[in-house]
Amino acid sequence: MFIPGVKTQLDTNDKVIALTFDACGNPGSFGYDAELIDFLIKENIPATLFLNGKWIDANLPTVEQLINNPLFEIGNHGTEHKPCSVDGRSAYKIEGTKNVEEVFDEIELNGRKI
Repeated sequence: MFIPGVKTQLDTNDKVIALTFDACGNPGSFGYDAELIDFLIKENIPATLFLNGKWIDANLPTVEQLINNPLFEIGNHGTEHKPCSVDGRSAYKIEGTKNVEEVFDEIELNGRKI
């Protein structure tokens, strides 16, 4: 069973790759690789950009440009960048969500922001 709207395959016989990039920042730093984004635009290369809520808040003018560029598909990378769990399990030294409500908030609140 798949979630509606989630792509699991492409209808093509061509050899293709999907480029995906996470925009989530680090503690105290929410920059991004403008040179990479400019290259993708210059070369007309599509990509999916997964945006985190904190990164969105720190980069509103850039977010508006990315969302309005047809080369980029925007994905949800969570509100707080917490690994989704129902028991607080961490990943990469990041504490996870502790219950279903926190999982919902992590995903839904950022979805509304996007």
